[in-house]
Amino acid sequence: MKTAKKYEEINATLAYLFNKAMSENPELMETLPDDAVVIMQLEGYESFNDWAKGISLKRPVETGQQVVYAVFRLKPRLAPRQITPRRIASSRVEDLELQLA
Repeated sequence: MKTAKKYEEINATLAYLFNKAMSENPELMETLPDDAVVIMQLEGYESFNDWAKGISLKRPVETGQQVVYAVFRLKPRLAPRQITPRRIASSRVEDLELQLA
């Protein structure tokens, strides 16, 4: 699988998990600024994280818009070469931290 395609699929899987976490944890939703740009990040997978930041920040952020990193920690922890969308989907989200940029 080509890297960009793999990253797009990982990003889509993380976006699904993010939406699921938001619906299951309303208090987490309350910490998210209105009109935020949310960038998916996966702990320990820097090449994906850099790619996600790059594509998300390609378009200018509007004045007043806050950039938020949604940092996922999965269990079991996977080495970057083992990470696939399927493995992410079958992992348990151990922690989801929202970090203001």
